[in-house]
Amino acid sequence: MTLLLIQIMNPNSKEFIPNHRTESFHISTEALSRKQAQIFQELILEWTTTPTLNTLLANWEDRKKITSKMLNAKSELKIMLLNVSSLKHYLPDIFLLLESTPCPIVVFNGTHHHNDTVKLFSRHFSNCNVYWEAGSNNFGGVLIAIHRSIPVQRVDIFQNQSNIVVLDVGTTTDKFQLATCYSPPNEKLPINLFDKILERSTNTILLGDFNAKHQSWSDSIENQKDRVLFNWLSTNDLEIVNKHVATSTRSNATIDLILAPAHMIPSTS
Repeated sequence: MTLLLIQIMNPNSKEFIPNHRTESFHISTEALSRKQAQIFQELILEWTTTPTLNTLLANWEDRKKITSKMLNAKSELKIMLLNVSSLKHYLPDIFLLLESTPCPIVVFNGTHHHNDTVKLFSRHFSNCNVYWEAGSNNFGGVLIAIHRSIPVQRVDIFQNQSNIVVLDVGTTTDKFQLATCYSPPNEKLPINLFDKILERSTNTILLGDFNAKHQSWSDSIENQKDRVLFNWLSTNDLEIVNKHVATSTRSNATIDLILAPAHMIPSTS
């Protein structure tokens, strides 16, 4: 690429060296979000402090290799599950959390869906693909944000289902299905829908707020929904990753669950 540039450039032209003491170059960033402005400033800094184009391209290639290495290792792919109880209300806190604790895949339940808030979230995290679905009541709604470096596609047959988002994540040789569901306390678990999701792929991670409390995974009083979920788990090769990890803000109950087949759960031995 450098040789091509040398051929088409005028060898007799003077080298442009900006005089920072006497010249200023103002580029407005008013239309950018805080995150976009930060990325823009880092880009300008990189271009103005790297001595040669070859060095810049070499740095990019090194970063590309590091990113590819991370994506090829399943154990390095982290997923964060958050029950936000209103994305709109807690959006500033979520911005701070995700900027201080970055994660390539973030799953939200209980978003209390609001179109303008989703648009604001998507603009702020422009380096992510964002998928969402409204809830069946004012307290539902789900959203998944996945870094753009990770191949992802929404599964069409499960679109327009309240409180459900299903995605294919990864490449053809290393693909898994990621599904999230919010199940309101007074609604039945969508077991038939769960069955269809698993039928499509055995490499499935299913996570969300199921509002199901069973003694085998939650330190709380059992309810009808937990028995239904317990029986369903018993007939499928799925394990609960976060047993007895309190996720409710009102009790010690574990109602937000991460379900995965044994072969997808890293061994701790």
